[in-house]
Amino acid sequence: MEIVSKINAELLEYNQKNIEKCVNDINNGNLVIFPTETVYGLGANALNEDAINKIYKLKKRPKNNPLIVHVSDWNMASIYSEINNNEKHIVEKLVNEFWPGPLTLLLKKSKFINNYITAGSEFVGLRCPDNKIAQELIRKSMCPIAAPSANISGKITSTHYKHLLEYFRNENINIIYEKEPCRYGIESTILKIENDNITIIRPGVITKKNIENVLPEITVNYKSVIQQSNSPGTDLSHYQLNKNTLLFNFIDMELLDCDKNTMENIIQMTTKYMDNSICIDFGKKNIKNRDLFAGYVDLSADGDIKEACFNLYNVLHQLNSIDNIKNVLIFDFYYGKDGMYKTMFDRIFRCSAGKRICIPTQLIKQ
Repeated sequence: MEIVSKINAELLEYNQKNIEKCVNDINNGNLVIFPTETVYGLGANALNEDAINKIYKLKKRPKNNPLIVHVSDWNMASIYSEINNNEKHIVEKLVNEFWPGPLTLLLKKSKFINNYITAGSEFVGLRCPDNKIAQELIRKSMCPIAAPSANISGKITSTHYKHLLEYFRNENINIIYEKEPCRYGIESTILKIENDNITIIRPGVITKKNIENVLPEITVNYKSVIQQSNSPGTDLSHYQLNKNTLLFNFIDMELLDCDKNTMENIIQMTTKYMDNSICIDFGKKNIKNRDLFAGYVDLSADGDIKEACFNLYNVLHQLNSIDNIKNVLIFDFYYGKDGMYKTMFDRIFRCSAGKRICIPTQLIKQ
């Protein structure tokens, strides 16, 4: 007989009665968890300081980590931003092309956005989600909704309602959900706009190429993955499992200046380490060597990077629940590539906090 533990959080299916229930929560200064097309958000009235403090407390989120503000359209967003003519020209093109959608615009804030949202920064992240539930919550609440990802700070992002229960099952909070996982399964692109300078602060579904196609006259830059900033989603340690997580690649031991005994010891130690590790692969790159690991999973056997990004967090949640495995090794196929590969590298680099392991090529099957 299966024993089901009590759940304090209330799961609400999408209907008008439950939408109104969540709208009342927002208007009364309470928190609501809701889906977007990217990931689930933990939302509150962005104009209510007490409600925002509840987000920080529930997520265990540092107060120096600002929040993204969700709006219904650019008309609402324009109230909370203060941009010059150059910036307006850029923003209008981006909004016309990508909103509603997975693009967050980091703009100079207006007087209506307080420091408790932006962690003291003069910029605010504004996003118009492409999800009917999120849009209804914003419109019917008649306020912008501040919402970071619905997880404990630094832990794996939630893209399915079942992930939410790992974090919030014991909390008195309403969760309005969809049966299917979030459409993209990866967070929005964050784009900082200051005069003619455009910087991708966090890569996401909308890529540099997508942005340059809309703004061919402007150079789009990347912020380095290891460069910290006062922006959401840029902590070096993020999306963390409760296991030792590393990126892995290969090294030819014969190229190292070491004697035979040292080489054999390294190979032996690496083999023992892999015996207690699960490999996260991409495009069957390591399928011939799957027996070297305690377990093996491929984010996309077909080598589809969008599918891999969609699957990433769900795979991490599943691996996190396996008790007898200590290590997760993610194949670093993504470094130095652009587009969605850049997005994937950003997530796995933060997931592993940049830690790496090299596997001797002498162990792999040719």
